[in-house]
Amino acid sequence: MRAAIFAEPGRIEVGDGPDAVVVEPTNAVVRVVLACVCGSDLWYYRGDSPLLSRPIGHEFIGVVEQTGAAVDTLAEGALVIAPFAFSDGTCPHCRAGFHNSCINGGFFGGDATGGGQGERVRVPFADGTPVKVPAGDYDDDATMRSFLALSDVMATGHHAAVSANLKPGDTIGVVGDGAVGLSAVLAANRSAPAASSPCPATRPVKPWPASSEPPTSSPNAAGRRSRPCSTSPTESVSMPPPNAPAPTSRSPPQSGSPAPGRWSDT
Repeated sequence: MRAAIFAEPGRIEVGDGPDAVVVEPTNAVVRVVLACVCGSDLWYYRGDSPLLSRPIGHEFIGVVEQTGAAVDTLAEGALVIAPFAFSDGTCPHCRAGFHNSCINGGFFGGDATGGGQGERVRVPFADGTPVKVPAGDYDDDATMRSFLALSDVMATGHHAAVSANLKPGDTIGVVGDGAVGLSAVLAANRSAPAASSPCPATRPVKPWPASSEPPTSSPNAAGRRSRPCSTSPTESVSMPPPNAPAPTSRSPPQSGSPAPGRWSDT
């Protein structure tokens, strides 16, 4: 099957990888509908962390095409959201809510499961990993992108808000306003309304002219200077509109696939 394959730092190729098939009775094969790039993918792409050549991707949503004999909660045609790690849902860590530390788990990507940026993925523990989306018509890109955000970034931001034990009236600071930071703001406002606003730790500024006096806070090595968050309600923070498209990739249609936009609840 076709997949995005990490070749070496600075080079990602589209090539052929092993077909995703049911190996164990707990497995499911999921056809990828949408996938996205994680910030952690940039670590090995830039050469910051070692990685052997392999299929990549661990944030995806898709349609179940095949299930093993022991799978009870999913059936063919179900639309599912896959978290970045797979887990059995039964080990002590899973029962405590730490599924990414599952004793028998791991992470998507590689020849064993296939990558989320490929055509199909083998999900090792189908009853413990993907989350089934209720039946309905989801044929608009905005809704599908929203589902995709639940595979990693929104859940990460939600975890931060929950871990902070927020309550109404709390004031919090979110360092960094990337995808996870903005998701943390959304989660904080949902958990404790009016408790937060995004404020990056540093903001880009133009280099100071050589002929002028520098400010008291000197630019750092990256050409940025620290700026404290303002508590004034009049200070505006630039944010993308709620419907701004996220970087995504849609897999090519497959013959014999369910009609786009209509998902079963089985």
